[in-house]
Formats: sequence, C-alpha cells, structure tokens
Amino acid sequence: MSSLKRVFETQSRGPFSIIFIHGLGGHFEKTWMSRSKDHTSLWPSWVGEDSGCETWVLDYDADLSGWRDSAMPLPAQGLSFLDCLDGAQDLENRPLILVGHSMGGLVIKTAIVHAMTRGVKRYQALARRIRGVVFLATPHQGSDLATLADTFKPVLRTNAQVGDMNAHNEHLLALSDQFLLQLNELKFKVRAFSETKGVEIGKRLFGLLAGQRVMVVKRGNGNPHVPGESLIPIAADHFSICKPARRKGEQVHNSLLAFIRECGKAEAEQSAEAAPTRLTGSTEPTVPITLPVTPDQSLLIAEVLKTPLPDPAPGAPGRLSGSKDSRLRPREGVILGRDAEIAKVLAFLRSSDDSAVVCAQVTGFGGIGKTEVCKAALKAWLEGSPAETVFYVDVPDETSPEELPSLIGRALGADEITSFDQLTPILKPGLYYLDNLESVAEKAEGVELLRKLQQRNGVRLLASSRVDLAGATSQPIRIDVLPLEAAIQLFRKLWVPNVPLPADALEQFVLKDLGCHALSVTLMARLGHSYSFDEIVSRWKDVGVAFAKDLAADSRLDSLPISLRLTRDALAAQPGALQLWTLAALFPEGIETTLVTQFQQTAGWPDEARQALSRHHVWELRGKRFHLLPPVARFALDEAATSSREDIWLEVRPVAFDFFLELAKAVGEIASTDESLRARAQLLDTFDALHRLIFLELHRETPEVETIERLVLRLANQFQFRPVLSVEILRACWPHMKDPSRAFVSLGGLEERLGRPDEARKLYSRALELFELQQDELGQANTLLPLGNLERRLGRPDQARALYNRALALFERKHSPLGLANTLQSLGYLEARAGHRNEARTLYDRALTIFESKQVGLGQATTLRFIGNLEMQLGRFDEALEQYSRALSLFEQEHSRLGIANTLRSMGDLLSRVGKLDEARELYNRVLPMYEPQQDRLGLANTFHALGELERRQGRLDEARELYSRALSLYERRQIGLGLGKTLQALGDLEHKMGRTDEARALYEQALPIFKGHQAVVSEANTLSALGNLRRKAGAHDDALNLYREALQLYAQVDQSRGKVFTYADIARSHHALGQADARDDALKQAWSDAQALKSEGVVKYVLKALREITGSADAAIAWLEEALDKPEGDGATGT
Repeated sequence: MSSLKRVFETQSRGPFSIIFIHGLGGHFEKTWMSRSKDHTSLWPSWVGEDSGCETWVLDYDADLSGWRDSAMPLPAQGLSFLDCLDGAQDLENRPLILVGHSMGGLVIKTAIVHAMTRGVKRYQALARRIRGVVFLATPHQGSDLATLADTFKPVLRTNAQVGDMNAHNEHLLALSDQFLLQLNELKFKVRAFSETKGVEIGKRLFGLLAGQRVMVVKRGNGNPHVPGESLIPIAADHFSICKPARRKGEQVHNSLLAFIRECGKAEAEQSAEAAPTRLTGSTEPTVPITLPVTPDQSLLIAEVLKTPLPDPAPGAPGRLSGSKDSRLRPREGVILGRDAEIAKVLAFLRSSDDSAVVCAQVTGFGGIGKTEVCKAALKAWLEGSPAETVFYVDVPDETSPEELPSLIGRALGADEITSFDQLTPILKPGLYYLDNLESVAEKAEGVELLRKLQQRNGVRLLASSRVDLAGATSQPIRIDVLPLEAAIQLFRKLWVPNVPLPADALEQFVLKDLGCHALSVTLMARLGHSYSFDEIVSRWKDVGVAFAKDLAADSRLDSLPISLRLTRDALAAQPGALQLWTLAALFPEGIETTLVTQFQQTAGWPDEARQALSRHHVWELRGKRFHLLPPVARFALDEAATSSREDIWLEVRPVAFDFFLELAKAVGEIASTDESLRARAQLLDTFDALHRLIFLELHRETPEVETIERLVLRLANQFQFRPVLSVEILRACWPHMKDPSRAFVSLGGLEERLGRPDEARKLYSRALELFELQQDELGQANTLLPLGNLERRLGRPDQARALYNRALALFERKHSPLGLANTLQSLGYLEARAGHRNEARTLYDRALTIFESKQVGLGQATTLRFIGNLEMQLGRFDEALEQYSRALSLFEQEHSRLGIANTLRSMGDLLSRVGKLDEARELYNRVLPMYEPQQDRLGLANTFHALGELERRQGRLDEARELYSRALSLYERRQIGLGLGKTLQALGDLEHKMGRTDEARALYEQALPIFKGHQAVVSEANTLSALGNLRRKAGAHDDALNLYREALQLYAQVDQSRGKVFTYADIARSHHALGQADARDDALKQAWSDAQALKSEGVVKYVLKALREITGSADAAIAWLEEALDKPEGDGATGT
C-alpha cells in the first residue's frame, strides 16, 4: 500500500509540491539520508528549506528480496502512485515536481504514461499539473542490477521488479518511447543525473561479499534522451547519488535547486503569456474572447488576431528523430557479420554526390538482412551527422506504384496525397529510406516514379528491395548470406542460455541446411524454447523433404519457408498464437498493443500467445506497436489463403470483420461524439489492414460477401479520407455485391476527388439508373446531390440547381433530415455565388437548424462559415466574426484541419476588408502550411489569391502577379472555374493599373464567359464595369456606356449598391466627355445619393474624386454639391 508523507512545510507552501520516490529495495526516508540514524541528514528536507517548497516522500512496496512481502510489479506501482497522488487532499490543484531515484524514476514514467493513456480524466488533469521531473540514476534502458540479481537468484529469490529492470527488456524501451510522447504533450521540464562510481558489492548490496565493484546503471542506460537536455554526471555511486553528505557544495543538491528555479521561471512566463495583451499600436483594451463582440472595428480586429490557431500540423511522422530513434534499433540488439555491407551503405550516405540524382539500393533474398544493414548504416550516419534529415518509409507488400506517393505523403504528415503531382510541392529535402520496395520496383510505372523522385532537388533515396532497381538507381549494394562464423555466433547468441550446442553439428546445420540465411538462423535458434537441438535438425529434415518442390519453384526464399513452417508448428501448441500472428499480418504499419489486447479479450486468446510471438521472433515491439517483418507477415497471409490452414482463418476472420464493423458503426453515428471522433481516427490508422482483410477474403473460394457488402455500405462516408485504397476496395467489391448502386455513388465521389469528372458522372448515372429501377427514392436523392455538386464545380449552375431541387423534393418526401440539410446547404452556396444573398441566408438557416437538432458538428461548422462569408460581404463584420468563431470551435472539436484552415482564411479576408492588411497577411501565411500537408489545392489557391490582393493594394505589383499566377495554376489543375475567373479578373486589374490595356482587356474577356457560366452575377458586373473603364480611357465612350449599363442591370438584380455607385460615377465621366451635361449630372446625383446611404468612406471618396475631375477643382465640386443638394427632392432624375 502506498502513502505520502510530508517532510517539510512552510506557511506559504511555496510554488511547488516536490515529491521524492525511492528506488528498488529502498526506504521512504533512509534512501535519502546520508546518515541512516540522523533525520537531520534527510535530503528532501534540505531541498524544501533551500527552495521554499513543501516536500514529500512516497512510502511504497519496492522490496527486492522475495523473503519479505511480495512487491507489486512496475505497472501496478505506477497506477498505485497515481491513485495516491489523486487522493491526497493537501496536493489538490498544486503544481508538482517529481524526483525519482533508480526504479523510482520508472514509477514516475509509468504513472505519467498511464495518466495520459488510460482515458481517466482526473488522472489526465493530475498529469497536467506536473512542472518538472528529475531522474537520479534511473535505468531508462535497463540496468546491470537485474543481471547481477539474476546471478544471485537462488539466494535473493528476486521478484517481478527485477524482471522489469532487465537490461534488454522490451517493456522499458516501449516505456521510454511512450514517456517521450507524453512529454511532448505536457511540456514539463526534465533533469537527469547519472552515477560515475561503481558500488562495492561486499559493502553495499544485500550484505553479500562478492568482492567486486559494479556500475549499477551505466551512463548510456541512465539517459532518458529528452530533446534539449544532457545527462549530468555526478561523482557518486548508485546509492550515494541520492543522499548528499553536505548541504553546501554538493553538485546534485545545487543542480536540483537550480532546476526548481527554472521550473518557477517557466511557470511565471506561462502565466504572463496567458494574461491579456494589447494589440500593437492600439490604445483600446483587449476584449475577452467571449461573444458576441461589440461592433467597434478596432475591438473586432483584436478579437480576430487573438483567435487561437489550432495545434500545428503534426510533424512528419516518418522523420527519424536521430540515431536513437527506435526504428533504427537492431531487432536482436546487435548486428553480426555485416561490417563490409554497412560500410558500403555508409559510404553512399556520406558521399558528396549531387543529391538530385544519387540514390542507392540494397538487394537480396527475403529476410536476409537488408533492412538491418540499412538501419545500422543510418544509425552510424546520424551519430556522426545529427543534423541530417532522414525519412523512414515502410512499404507494405503488394504496394502498387500508385500507392507510393500516398505512403511518402503520410511519412511527411500529409494524409490525403493521391498522386506524384500532389506529392511534389510538399517533398522536403533529405534522404528517403524506402524499405521493402520490390512490389513497386517490379513495375515499369514504379521505376519511372523512382526516377522522378531522384530528380527532385535535394531528394536522395536509399531503398531495400529483393529485386534490382536497374534503370532507376545507381549501382546496387548486394547483401548475401551471413559469413559462417557470424551465422554461428548469431545462433549461439539467440539459443537458450546454459544449454550446450554441439559445435560440429551446429556448423553443418547452419551452413548446409540454413544456408547462413539471417532470418532462418534467427527463427531456428528461437525454436530452442520449444525443442532440443537434435529435434530441430530432425524436424528440419522432415519438413524440408516434403517442401522441396515448392522451394525449387521459389528459390529466392532460400531456407526461409522451412524455418517459418517449423516456427508455425511450434506455435500451434500455444492457443491463440497462430491466430494473433495472422491477425497482426493484416496490419502493414504495425498493430497497436492496445488493439492486440482488445483482440485477445474478444477471442479469449491468452497473454501467453503474444509472449510466444515475441519469443519466437514473429514480431517486435517498436514504441506502441508490434511489427512483423514482411516475409513473416507474407507467410501468415499466404497460409490464410490456403485451404490447408482454413481453421486458423475461420477463427481470425470474424474477429477482424467484427472489429471493423463496430468501428464503422461508431464512425457512422450522426451526432459527433468523442467516441465517433476516436473511431474515425482509428479507422484511418488501420485502413491498410481493412484493405488487406477485404482483398484476402475476396480471393477465397467462398468469401463472406454479405459481410463485406455491409461493411462497405457502413463506410460510404469515410472512403473520401483514403481515396486511393478506397477506389481499389470498391472496384474489387462491387462485382460481388447484390446491389452495387451505393458503391457506384461512393466510387463516383472518389473519382471526382481524384480529378476524373467524366468517370464520376458515368458512375453516378449508373447508380441513378439502378435506384430508379428499384424505385429507391432515397438512393436517387443521395445520387442527385453529389451529381449536382459535380455540375456546380464544372460551371453548370442551372443543371446543378435542377438536380438539387429534385434531390430536395425526394429527401422531403422520404423524411431524411440530413439529406435535406446537405442539399439546402449546397443550394445556399449556389445562391450565394450568384449574388442572391437573402435566398442563400434563408437556405443556410434551414440547414443549420437541422444540423443542430441532429448534433452534426461538421455540418454546423461548414454552414456557420458560409453564413459568416455572407455577413462579411454585407459589411456586418461583427456578425461575421461571431459566425466564424462558432465555426472554428466546432471544427476544432471535429479535428477538421481543413475546416479550421478555411475559417481562419475567412478571418484573414475580414481583416483585409477592415484595412488591417499586415495582420491579414500574417494570418494567411499561418494558414498556408495547414493546407499544404493536406494538398488542398483549392485552399492553397484561394489563399494565394488573397495574398495577391494584399500585395496589389500595397503597390507591390510584381509580387501580386506571382501570387495570382500560382493561384491560377492551382485553379486550372482543379478545374475550379469560378476561382479561375476571379484570378483572371484580378490579373486584368493588375495589368490595367500598370497601363497595359490590351493585356488587361484580354484577361477580362477570358473571365467574362466563366462568370456568365457560373451565374456569378456580381463578378460578371464587375468585369463589365472594368471593360467599360478600359473603353472610356481609350476614348470609346459610347462603347463604355453600353458596358456600364449592362453592369448596372446585373447589380440591380442582386441589389449590389457598392458596384452601382462606382458605375454611376464612371458613367458620369463618360457623359462629361461627350458633353452630355444633364445625363452627367443625373448620374452624379444617383452616385452621391447611393454613396450617402451606404455610409462608406471609401465609396464616398470615389464619387468625390469623379466630381472633382469633372468640375475641375475642389471648390467647383463643393459648389456643384451645394447646388445639387439645394434643389427640391425629385428634381434629379434617376436614369442615365
């Protein structure tokens, strides 16, 4: 049982509560006392007195020897410590610093990981109060103490804790990775101290006179590898490091006090950052973010600028963190017999060749050690050159060339890459290690793709592959079997300890039978846990004879199939082991440990099954996932596909399908809940496994077609997030489906997303025909809606509106609220684009009401953003901000990065409209990186266009042209007609301003038919007015007046007063040039009247400027206004 004891307190309690946790076999007080019977030597008391903080010690069961009460293993101690902290009323809401000695540091790490990963909110809140963690001689990667204890096991009767501290225990390595993940989230400070002196066993350990000095935690094992921190050596042994003899002059004491001061400084800075701030250059006080805001524009701007951006996009998950990255760890802890090959790869890595064309590969049989050689070379390279950028890309078996850009994109943190063209803009300079590349390299398209990759500036490639990449890379670095001596050494290293091996027989077996094949040697040595050496040799002969024909047919695998089959036979005796092996093989990017536990609980497979897979080298724990080598996974999937092992697959299949069916059910919930959001994230993470599962089942003689069809229908709305794999799934599934109509709709949406609109239309049409034959009105409506969206994007608004209206009627008749809401939203967007703002607002409000009643977060958020855009266009900036703020909050809840980016870009537009151009630019530049990883070309194009507008308004015309051109290219690629038209118009304005009237006219004339086609009335009117200005300045005033009148008619259709004012002013200029005074004055009076009604300073200035040009001076302009305003109401005409 654990308990906390306060050893020092002050009246103020100080800024922190500091808790000391002792280590293995320690005592809550004596561990920290340099004189065991003198309580005045208790170090935590000194720390409290010198820092002004209250200090506590943890009393818990950490006995080493089994002749005392049995102690809890490490995971349970972490949970017990958490519960103890949570239950201490005196520590409620207190900032914490935790100090752990030896295993006490592991208890701290375990507690933090459990707090943040068990889903217990009170534990998460507790972890967020941690401000600092101190490690004193903590064995982060194992301890020699465990090895020493094993030596004396008969005497010491050691317990589970010693096992936890074993120097090569994968649990500690996983714990380190998980702790660093949580540190990145919680942002507390860390300090680590290491011992530099060995312990005299005869004097200090357990009273046993062994006569030697042992370094309990070697310096390397005591380093937690926290970025930005270094391990601090202390001149002390493992036990004296935590009990300084003097209060002054002791390094560990002074350093801990300095650390506490650093934590206090960081706390103060954090508090200051959280305090309200003022806008630079503003005298107005900052307003709290609560809404609604006041209409005052200066306060409005403050609100926009204070709106917090979401967390930055996750960094590139494929990037190696350095030489210590867990992905570079050797599977067996050491690499034998590969020095020459590693040197060759390292020579390539260190070469100064042009990185635009240089790449290398490592070829060889499956399981021969290509990956291990590459990892070792990368590790050595990064140790010497830590600033190098390396991306590690796992390429699953059967990956097609079309899928490779998606895999590289995900390694870079971009989840929606579907083609090389999309990948190109986000490729970062650096080395890309492509592991297991043969399925791509075997195809001509794959070779061409690799050529394109190596031509990218700053990109280098290192690939491991069973086949040569001739024509795509430089000379191969070939990996052969292990040298005999190294192969024998590896076998002995992995063999059961203390069990002798016959030297001559071992040499013959390794050389003649195993062929010195690295993976075969490893697997056979691990069989020592199940059989004697003689039994292994005998079984090898029996299986090898039976397997000879198959082996000859696929000689590239060498001895591996026999080794894998023998491993399978050994694991068959352990219930659940083969089933877990097969299930894990479905997950090419590794299977989460929590998911393994879930599968075990569902199927009733014991923990011994997962332990057996680790023991036999079937999988390796890396971070939070178990990973299978490709040939090991390939063997299990091949076995599952054969009738001879059908019994295993029949057990695995329902577990796998039930998991994805439940996931799909949770994702498909209408209301956005924490559960549905977690399910969506897990589905995307495991989508490759879903792909493998469906294809494996479809290739069986009697596939579970009904189950697959049910799963596909449930996932219809999720396929958009993984379009490439989803297209493959749907194309493979629909021929087997009783009713493929809904699959056609999903496939049509994916084809449209992948830039194939003609294919999309064909699929929608096929679906519509089937639904009409079935008289399925709801199916028809769900097809008409995306078909309408397709027509709208292609610039056919009339066709789109007709399709929307048909869908609307069907959704209403079938009482489908969500279909109704989505269609209303699409119709609203169409009306808004046409300038019919009142109609658009009515449609949006109807959609919003439905989304709110059904708690559909994304639907609400998108509609609110559209409403905000309407409010901004009407000049109601405070109302616009309110809508944007509500939308932003919902998008954040839904984890929709694109929704967040779009809303923040709209806020940038708002800043631009109120004249805060620099602030708008800052926001646009912060939004751009949010679009790039997602490869949202429309978002990028819209932002480049907006930045171009800012540059133009500030007179930086060359910069504006460059930004407009980038936007234009993106709009063309996405076939976004309206964006294309607006950018052509903007470029026309630019050329006009620079005096290039012919170029301007050509651009306006290109834009005009686009606006007409999209029924973008305001944009069409603006373009006609701009063309009128060109003709007027060229002296063709009659032509100009005709263009102006066309523009006025369009402005009147949508009640666009601002455009009308400008056009009336320009009409007055042309009438003046033609000597038509009455018509001129009528136009001026109309312009002035409308400008006054708008109460817009910029609009009024435009009319005054025209008036001054016409009258010749400011005084004459004033006189004209006085005369015009003195005339009785009604004297002024309203025509032109």
